[in-house]
Amino acid sequence: MMIDAKSISMGQELAADVCIVGAGTAGLVLAAQLANKPFRVILIESGGLKPDKNSNQLNWGENIGLKYYALDTARARYFGGSTNRWHVSIGDQQLGARIRPLDGIDFEERDYLPHSGWPFSKDHLEPYYLRAQEICRAIPPSYAVNEWFGESPYEKLPFDAGQVETIVFKFCAKETLLKGFEEAVQNARNLQVLLFANLTGIETDEAAKSVKNVKVACLNGARFTVSARLFVLAAGGIEVPRLLLSSDQVMSCGLGNQNDVVGRYFMEHLHFWSGVFLPKDNGLIAKTGIYNDVRRINGVPVIAKLALPEALMRQQKLINHNVQLMPRVVLRSTLYSHLWRDFSSNPKGVFKPLPTAVRKGIVKAATLLDRRRSLIYKFANMTEQIPNPESRVTLSADRDSLGVRIVRLNWQVSPQDIENAIRVQEIIGGEIERSGLGRLFIQLQRDSIPPDLHGGYHHMGTTRMNCDPKKGVVDPDCRVHGLSNLYIAGPSVFPTGGHANPVLTILALTLRLSEHIRKVFEN
Repeated sequence: MMIDAKSISMGQELAADVCIVGAGTAGLVLAAQLANKPFRVILIESGGLKPDKNSNQLNWGENIGLKYYALDTARARYFGGSTNRWHVSIGDQQLGARIRPLDGIDFEERDYLPHSGWPFSKDHLEPYYLRAQEICRAIPPSYAVNEWFGESPYEKLPFDAGQVETIVFKFCAKETLLKGFEEAVQNARNLQVLLFANLTGIETDEAAKSVKNVKVACLNGARFTVSARLFVLAAGGIEVPRLLLSSDQVMSCGLGNQNDVVGRYFMEHLHFWSGVFLPKDNGLIAKTGIYNDVRRINGVPVIAKLALPEALMRQQKLINHNVQLMPRVVLRSTLYSHLWRDFSSNPKGVFKPLPTAVRKGIVKAATLLDRRRSLIYKFANMTEQIPNPESRVTLSADRDSLGVRIVRLNWQVSPQDIENAIRVQEIIGGEIERSGLGRLFIQLQRDSIPPDLHGGYHHMGTTRMNCDPKKGVVDPDCRVHGLSNLYIAGPSVFPTGGHANPVLTILALTLRLSEHIRKVFEN
């Protein structure tokens, strides 16, 4: 049942067994998993069923680090949350998001990657990944490239599998999650959805050992509380630390923040366009269709990308990175700036012995005279970000219209992130040349952030999971350290982000959490 929270009386106290805050991907799926169980569930959603300007202005915040999306556009504050932002065209007039599990290496504690390591291996999550793929209707579950290519007219690029491998991403349709789970939640006998209900604080007992209730406010002025035996924050990697830090009545540092970890380690997937692959044969495009765009194989939308094998990453101490090939037809003259950079910095370049002025003259003349067209591939890069405690969410002294302090996002990228990307491109470029396919011109510059660097709206790491409360905010069950009945669902609990979109791992962890909650009430 859905209720407009603006109709609730001022000062009323609602009661449930489980209170979930946020009806995004994690909150919605968790509520559906608890539907029609023998306990009462209240799902609190800040917005309505459609975008609402008044609700969305509560997302506003300050960016004080690297250039990032305006925070009132980086999040969707209405039913469905970030699922509403899935925007990749997957055919049949559908939009969706890429899905793929994290790799085994992503769960490992790597000596060359500070703050890495999950409290369990990928094997532990495999059963939940399988169930998550069923939810996404991305069956069969295998990601083995040969199985997918074997059912298609496409060929793998002829790279040494020990150096560069082809990987597959599948897609989940937005409607699959939103419509199906909206109906499941709406029709559940034990579940109440409060729309236009904004969490303004979390109230604990005097020792801050358990949560008693949450304070809720509507933009029309109505305020009330929701009490429960168990609470789950599923409001995303920016809003969840905001709520914890804002709830400072008993603990002045904020809930779960006794070791100053809440809000730290904000991670994104680094997206940037950098790298020009000039093929020897324009006919290559006929063989790379599955690398260039979404294709359907046996009804499942998939796309192939380039990545490094795990053994090579361990050997060369690299982090995860994938590349999509984006074909473009351009004037050859537009390539000369890349050639200029290449033969200016390469000591073996044919033009290197010439004076700088002569080299510049050659490039300028060629740019003006050459009107031929060439096929190129731009590299669309998506890379893991190194966990950095100084990349973080904090609070401003300013407050929103409900009196809650607004967020300040200080997104930071380290030189090691850029160095890693350059090394990955060097390896892929080496395979392009070795295989005789052409040449890669690397545009990345050491100690320089790509000018078009942006994120994927993947807000991870700000309430990271760790067995040690000094190193994480939640334990392996996603329970906030020090609080007996407060849990967190969503990508903010990721210790590392890998290079795969977070959706499938969010679903797997949420399914795992739903099992834990059911066991809590069975005992």
